[in-house]
Amino acid sequence: MVPAAVLFLLTISSVCGEAAARKLVYVTVLFRHGDRSPVKAYPTDPHQESSWPQGFGQLSQMGMQEQFGLGQFLRKRYKGFLNDFYDRHEIYIRSTDQDRTLMSAEANLAGLYPPTGHQVFKENLMWQPIPVHTVSQSEERLLSFPLGDCPRYEQLMNETKRTEEFINVTNTYQDIIDLVKKKTGLNEINVESVLSVYDALFCESRHNMSAPDWVTPDVMEKLRVLNDFSIQVKFGVYKQQEKSRLQGGILLGEIVKNLSKMSAPDQNQRLKMIMLSAHDTTVVALQASLNVFNGIEPPFASCQIFELYRNNDCSFSVSMFYRNDSTVEPYPLQLPGCSLDCPLDEFMRITKFSIPEDRDKECQVHSEGRDKAPFSTPTEDPMPPQGAAVSMELNQVSSIKEIFNYNQAVLKCTITGQDQNVLNQIQITWQIDGSPVTNYIQTTQSAGSRVSTMTLTRDEWMRSREVRCSAKKDGMTPVIQILTFCERDGNNPEVTVHVLQEEDIKNEVTLVCLVFNPVQQDYYITWLEEDGNKPSYYAEGINFTPVKSQQGYSVASVYTTTKDKWDKSYTFSCQTFSGSCKNPTISTASKAQNNAVECEI
Repeated sequence: MVPAAVLFLLTISSVCGEAAARKLVYVTVLFRHGDRSPVKAYPTDPHQESSWPQGFGQLSQMGMQEQFGLGQFLRKRYKGFLNDFYDRHEIYIRSTDQDRTLMSAEANLAGLYPPTGHQVFKENLMWQPIPVHTVSQSEERLLSFPLGDCPRYEQLMNETKRTEEFINVTNTYQDIIDLVKKKTGLNEINVESVLSVYDALFCESRHNMSAPDWVTPDVMEKLRVLNDFSIQVKFGVYKQQEKSRLQGGILLGEIVKNLSKMSAPDQNQRLKMIMLSAHDTTVVALQASLNVFNGIEPPFASCQIFELYRNNDCSFSVSMFYRNDSTVEPYPLQLPGCSLDCPLDEFMRITKFSIPEDRDKECQVHSEGRDKAPFSTPTEDPMPPQGAAVSMELNQVSSIKEIFNYNQAVLKCTITGQDQNVLNQIQITWQIDGSPVTNYIQTTQSAGSRVSTMTLTRDEWMRSREVRCSAKKDGMTPVIQILTFCERDGNNPEVTVHVLQEEDIKNEVTLVCLVFNPVQQDYYITWLEEDGNKPSYYAEGINFTPVKSQQGYSVASVYTTTKDKWDKSYTFSCQTFSGSCKNPTISTASKAQNNAVECEI
C-alpha cells in the first residue's frame, strides 16, 4: 500500500491544484451588541433608571432589530458556505456574561438561522433555540476590555495622561469639561469620565427623549470628540503596541491561533464560523492591536470580520472587513505592512508583535519604572519622550527555490515602533560573519516601521554562516538580531523515495519523494538523473504544499521518468534543500540497487 501520508499529500495537493479561485474555509465574526439603554445616568439627568423599561444597560427593541438585521446580512453573505439550517458542528457562539450581549447573540442567530423543515418545532414561529456560551464576568479574559488586573497597564495609563497629546486635548476642551461638571451634578469630571455623560445623552437622543437646555448640537459634538478620544486613550495614543499586548492582543492571539489551526488539513474538521458577541471596547481593543482602528467609537451592532481563504496554490490568506454602516457593504481593512488579501504566514508574522507571550510577566511593574517591552530605550528618565519600544525582525525573504533559480538571496530587517521620531533617528547596519556590509543594501520607511533589505548572490549566501542586523541610536542600547544558517543542525528532514511495484509499471515510472520533518521549514526539492556515462540531468518534480500532521510536517514531490531509463538502471536522486541549510539531504532510487520503497496500489 502507498503510505497514508503520501496518499493524503497527493489527494490534498490535487484538490488545490484544480481549484479555480480562492475558497472560503473559515470565518471569525466579532460584533458589538445592539442599541441599549444608558449604563447609568448623571445626577441631574431627567431620565433616571425608571425611564427605561428594563433599566440601565439593557438591549432595546431597536437593538434587537439591529442584531436581527446583522444575522440576516451574515446569512446572505455566507449563503453556500454555511448550511441553510443550523448545524451545531459548523458554528460556535461565545458572549460576555451581560444581558445585552447574550440577547444580541440570540437576536443575531434568529436572523442567521430561521428554522426550516424539521427544525421548526412550533408552526408560525420562525425561531429556534441555539446555544450561546459564556463565562462569568469575574472569569472573562477574552472579550471584556480593558482588563483591570495589570499593574503595567495602569502605569501606562498614568503615563498617557502626562503626554502632550492628552494635555492638549484636556486644555482644548476644558470649557466643555467645566460645563458638564456644572450642569450634571458630578463632583469629578475629566476627559475619561465625560464618556458616561455622553453615553446617557446619546442613548436618550436615539430614543427621542428630551435633552436639557444646555445640551446644544455644539455641546454634543464636543462631547462626541471627547468620547472618541477617551476610547483611544485606553488602547492607543501612547505606547499602543504595548497596551495591545496587555489588552486586545489576548483576543488577537486567540483569533490568530484559530486561523492557523483551521489552515491545517483535517478531514474531520467541520467548524466554519466562530461568532463573538461583546462590546465597543472589545472591537476597539482588537482593532488597535491590528493597528486598523479609525479612532471612532464602533456603533451599535458594528461587526469585525476575519475570513480565511485557501488559495488556488493551496496557500492561505486572510481578509478583514469592518461593518459599521448597515446601508453599505462592509469596508475592507488592510493590515499595515500586508496586502488586502494577506498571506496567512505574513498575517501571523506581523500580528505577533501585538500578542503577549506571557501576559502575567509583562504586566509586572519594574521598580525602576522603565518600559518593559522586549526592546526599549533605556535612560535615567523613567518616562523619556523617546522611550517608545522598538522591535526588530530579521528574515530571509527569498525561498530556497528562489535563491537557486534567481541566483540571489534577499534578507529583510524590519524595525517597528510607535514613536516615529525614534524610528527616524535609528541607524540600521549589517554584518556577515562579523564583517560590516555596506553594498547591496536598501532602506525604506513607512509609518511605524523602517525596513532595510540586503541582497546577496547565491554564492555569497552559500558562504555565509551568520548575518547580523543592528539598530542603533544615541542613548539607546543597540537592538540586534542574528540569523544563523544551519550546518545540518539536527533538524534534518527524513527523505525517502517511493516507487510502484514492478508489475504495476507500464510505460512510465512515477517516483514519489516524501520529506518529513518534526519542524516546519522551507524546502526546495530537485531530482537528479544519472546513468554513469552522460552528464547528470537536474529537473524539478511536481512539488506539493507542506501538510501538517500530529508528528510534524510532510512534503511530497512527484517525478516521472520513462520505463526504459528505469530498466537501464539509471539512478534517481531526490535532493532536498531545507530551511537556510546549504547542503541537501539526498535519497536515491534505482532498479539495479533495488533501494526504493515499493508501494502497492
